[in-house]
Amino acid sequence: MSPTAVDDATRLNDGRLTTRSALAIALVYGAFGCLWILLSDQAVESLVSTPEAIIRASMLKGWFYVAATSLLLFFLVRHYLGKLQASLRREVENLRDRQRTYELLAAISEHSDDAIFAKDLDGRYLLFNPAASRFVGKPAGEVLGCDERALFPAAQAAMIRAVDERVIATGCIETNEEVLDLPHGRRTFLSTRGPLRDAGQRIIGIFGISRDITASQQARDALLQSAVRLRLLVEHSPVALAMFDRDMCYVAASDRWSKEFALGGLSLIGRSHYEVFPEIGEETKELHRRGLAGEALGSEADRFERADGRVQWLRWQLRPWLLPEGAIGGIVIFAEDISQRMATEIALAESERRFHDIVEASADWIWEVDAEARYTYASAGVEALLGHTAAEVIGRTPFDFMPPAEAERVRALFRDIAARRAPFRDLDNVHLHRDGSLRHVSTNGMPILAADGTLRGYRGLDRDVSARKAAEMALQQLADDLGATLRAIPDLLFELDADGHYCNVRATQEALLAAPVDRLIGRKLTEVLPPEAAATGLAALAAASRSGTDYGRTFTLPLADGLRHFELSVARKPLVAGQSERFIVLSRDITRRKLAEDELRQRNAELERFNRATIGRELDMLAMKQTINALSRELGREAPYPLAFLKEQAGATTGRT
Repeated sequence: MSPTAVDDATRLNDGRLTTRSALAIALVYGAFGCLWILLSDQAVESLVSTPEAIIRASMLKGWFYVAATSLLLFFLVRHYLGKLQASLRREVENLRDRQRTYELLAAISEHSDDAIFAKDLDGRYLLFNPAASRFVGKPAGEVLGCDERALFPAAQAAMIRAVDERVIATGCIETNEEVLDLPHGRRTFLSTRGPLRDAGQRIIGIFGISRDITASQQARDALLQSAVRLRLLVEHSPVALAMFDRDMCYVAASDRWSKEFALGGLSLIGRSHYEVFPEIGEETKELHRRGLAGEALGSEADRFERADGRVQWLRWQLRPWLLPEGAIGGIVIFAEDISQRMATEIALAESERRFHDIVEASADWIWEVDAEARYTYASAGVEALLGHTAAEVIGRTPFDFMPPAEAERVRALFRDIAARRAPFRDLDNVHLHRDGSLRHVSTNGMPILAADGTLRGYRGLDRDVSARKAAEMALQQLADDLGATLRAIPDLLFELDADGHYCNVRATQEALLAAPVDRLIGRKLTEVLPPEAAATGLAALAAASRSGTDYGRTFTLPLADGLRHFELSVARKPLVAGQSERFIVLSRDITRRKLAEDELRQRNAELERFNRATIGRELDMLAMKQTINALSRELGREAPYPLAFLKEQAGATTGRT
């Protein structure tokens, strides 16, 4: 309100107050004059009765009336003038307050970042502050007198008009979020609209205040999205999370927390952590107290034994969380169950310790080489094998410890193996001991490959097989000797099982076999030999099964060149796990011996007949006895006739000669 308007209002109020005061004074003066005339005349008449006295009394009454009315007018005018001045002062102060309020509202409207506007009942703008002009991109002069259709798209204008009509109809203030398309883009406003009333409280329009909350809306949406992402992150995090207040009661807990600690569907919020886990000791509680005091704590691996006896390894962190005013509201605990990893690490450490112990205790030499075959690791076994310490071989190659020709041979083998990145086993090679002796070595190795398949080297072991090589050579020599012996033996050699099946056949004279070797293997004695011969063989096997050996059983076998006589020698082989009884059977051809025995018996019979027929033919008899003794010796038997006296007689005769 301008100063001129204030002065005009002041003059108007002064005129109204003056009229009311003059009327009041006139009424009081008239009432006093009437009462004076009525009462004073009666008083004069009652006090004096002479005309002269009445005249004098009337004159005194007139002067007294003038004095009294003057005083009355003085007091009345002073009273009403005071009231008039006080009223004028109040009016001026009210007008000044209203002017200040108007100026303040105008300043707020002019400088507010919110859009402030007023409309009549038809929706035409009566007030449009600068902020509103900035939003719509038009000066207030172009907007006043227009409605929302001149500023916004049809659909948005209809929405705004619907809100305005609802406010006018209900007379209530409404606050809504409105999304409007403006020249500088789509914006979100928090708009408050209310009825605009005149002095008689009649609704003459609406007022509105719209605040641009696009940034806060975006921030709220971002915060909501952030909260959603945080919740998803917490729920899908590989670690469990729980939040506690200062009394260690649950404020929040992720699903993984319940899963990690096997809490099932237990409701945690509001419950004490120590009630849920009664096994928590004072040491852990002290950590919680330190966290509530503001410390950040954690551990990469802690062992916890649960109430049910289950042992759990946890990697955890403890952090205090702050209230908006900065005070510590409680703590947050992040925990990850690393029991499986710890079990793996413990098993790995145990495996490494066991491997180290085995390596150090092993008589073999454990080693690693790089791709160039240079030793990068050597166990203590190298000293027993080559006479060098592990430190002395690091950086050198296996070929440095071999005779030149052997080194070239093995180097070529290693190049081929390394090119194929292949493992190798039982690679025989020769090393030189520090004392100059040769050591036969069996080498096994596995490739060490990088993630991309590149060969990084080999690891393996060398075993001193010098003693085994010597034993193998001796065994080979023995085998060669045994083979030569077997080849020199004219007897037939068989391996049979307890049922008489041929398992193996060795014969230097296959003509003495009842069938070719390939027809014997797997067949039974009863399928190959005559019944009597097969029975003899089975009886010999049964006897050897009982006593371990059986000798001297004979049988006759018809072969292509005639009858042949054989003598059996049977020995039970040592039992082998998973195998039935086996027997070694030696079948010796005793046909010549049998014929010699038959001839010997025939000669003995003839001699008996000769002795009985010709007692005098002593010389022939002695000659025959000598022949019989010779035949007996040839058969390996003792001579049946003692003819030593003939030798003595012959010696005596020679002496006499």
